[in-house]
Amino acid sequence: MAAVSQHLPRVLYVAQDDLSKNSGYAYRVDRLRRAMENAGAAVTVLGYCSGAPAIECTCTKSRLFRRLWPLWKGLATPASGAVISSIGAPYNGIYALLLRLSGKTVIYDAHDLVQYVLPATFGKHWAIATPWIALSERLVGVAAAVTITASPTAREFYAKRYGGFVRLMYNIRGNNAPAPLVRRDIRKEFGWQSATIIVYAGGLQRGVRGIERQFEAVAAARARGMNVVLLLLGYGERGYFESLGAALLREGSLRFIDHVAPEMMGGILRQCDVAVSAEPIGYLLPSKYFDYVASGVRVVAIDDNRDVIRALGEFVARYDGSTEGLVQYLTQGVERMDVASVERGRALIRSLDGMADKIATEIVENLDG
Repeated sequence: MAAVSQHLPRVLYVAQDDLSKNSGYAYRVDRLRRAMENAGAAVTVLGYCSGAPAIECTCTKSRLFRRLWPLWKGLATPASGAVISSIGAPYNGIYALLLRLSGKTVIYDAHDLVQYVLPATFGKHWAIATPWIALSERLVGVAAAVTITASPTAREFYAKRYGGFVRLMYNIRGNNAPAPLVRRDIRKEFGWQSATIIVYAGGLQRGVRGIERQFEAVAAARARGMNVVLLLLGYGERGYFESLGAALLREGSLRFIDHVAPEMMGGILRQCDVAVSAEPIGYLLPSKYFDYVASGVRVVAIDDNRDVIRALGEFVARYDGSTEGLVQYLTQGVERMDVASVERGRALIRSLDGMADKIATEIVENLDG
């Protein structure tokens, strides 16, 4: 690794995750890293199992060591600032105070709302952990010079509950502009030449992503003679959704693609017709929604002022949240985005993505070299 110039403020990005994955989280880490470097900082990302040259990593199989190693490096390594990105971790508050005591400016990248990650982190004990997490998050709010969130609702929540300076940086990948694409003809491959394709691109998680509602809508639409199919792109609980498909859908109306290389994602999405925002909670704004709009896929969302509507409202159709409401939308015919709409969508996404550069400049300007 090249030596870090003594004239540049150094920032440690304590990622504590596998950054070799093609995930929204990995893209977010890399986006803020690049923005801070462009603003004049020398950034080292502390993660694991990644070959990226800007990252110091450990590839041990020990889960505990993978967690502790970045935390220790973040404290022991001299730097002007440190980014914490482990949302809702029970040690965040204490760790933020220790970073401050070590002379570092603390930046909290709270990309998801903490209430969302609690059940996944603590399982059935999440309610017991909530009071401690609330105290820990308040300590982070006091210790951090700035908290960065990924959705309007999360920004409002953190500003109201934990105080301090809160900035909004959307989760946006780099495929929001025209680029050479590797073409995979999924319509021909799956025999879907005349079908209406509903696409979901992201983690396959039961109960929290609204995927089950899409299965129900496809089953109901096909029962009425509509040629509607469902394409799931991503990793996760595939077995669960295969079983759900076997129970609800006819053979040939559900397909999975586990791994999609970044250069292929746009080419696949552009063959799809509609994506659904049906999460039980509306304050999530994953990178997938920006990918959909940039690729000309029509997004239809539950009409409850959820964050995807607040951020991308012009390009989002609405429905009432029921299976019947979604079927009625499909019955009326999905109106794909025309070329002009796609260009406006990409322009908006580029503008929103620019928030990362403004935030990074603000952070770096307030660091000591």
